[in-house]
Amino acid sequence: MKLTLILCLILGLFLLSTQLVDHNQKNKIPVIAIANYGPHPSLDAAIIGFKEQMRTEGFLENENIQYEIADVGFDPNLIPQMLLGLKAKNPKLILVMTTPVAQ
Repeated sequence: MKLTLILCLILGLFLLSTQLVDHNQKNKIPVIAIANYGPHPSLDAAIIGFKEQMRTEGFLENENIQYEIADVGFDPNLIPQMLLGLKAKNPKLILVMTTPVAQ
């Protein structure tokens, strides 16, 4: 009985430690936040072009860079809330799409 309990504790600690290591490695990947005004083909194309150029420069998504993309559905009242949410992700850079978001 004691041996089973000890083995369960060791297994639990091992699983917890591997999850923490994986979580910490994922958090070490820099984040680029993209603040978008809303879904639109031309804005989507600009984001795709940005990501393609980043890949050309050696930044591979989910390997050495992460993207956090948010939009407000063209509602200017939601812009401050969106920006605060993106800022909470501690991005290295915030790419702002469109004038209303930049203002």
